[in-house]
Amino acid sequence: MNGTYDSVGVTITNATVIAAIAVALRTAVAYGPVTTNGRSWAVGACGGGSELSAAGSICACPNPQYIVRPCIGSLSILASIIRIIALITSRILLLKIYASCLWLFMIIGIAIGIIFTSQVNDFLANDQKNNPHLVDSNYYQENFLLGMNGGLTLLMSVTILVGIIILHCLISDTNSRSYIRSK
Repeated sequence: MNGTYDSVGVTITNATVIAAIAVALRTAVAYGPVTTNGRSWAVGACGGGSELSAAGSICACPNPQYIVRPCIGSLSILASIIRIIALITSRILLLKIYASCLWLFMIIGIAIGIIFTSQVNDFLANDQKNNPHLVDSNYYQENFLLGMNGGLTLLMSVTILVGIIILHCLISDTNSRSYIRSK
């Protein structure tokens, strides 16, 4: 047996042990542990399939050792993968819903801000017409305060836009890392 991290691996030279391991793997019957070539070899059931171990133990992962599991029939691996995919998908979905709500609030805020600021001058002109005793300083204070309200609404909308941009970056980052890297 050899692998990615050990190109030399381990070998068996005893023909009897090799034949017995082959039969045990083909028939899914336990065999061993048998010591040959400095290793304790065993075949046995693990996870619904057969396992060949050069560590002498079955269904254990002593590190560093040589173990081959060609047919693990376990659904727990598949269930784990499905849970991870569901978690990532639900996170992306929630971020997209949140971004959509922010877009809606931003559009409403901009509309209110534009309407509000466009009505300030008309409101003040009518106020000055209806109240001839209005002092100019009061008029300018009202103009300033009403303009500030509209401006703050617009500023809040811009802040929400920045939040949307940040969310978009988060969603893009999540989508770009939807694969698993292997060494």
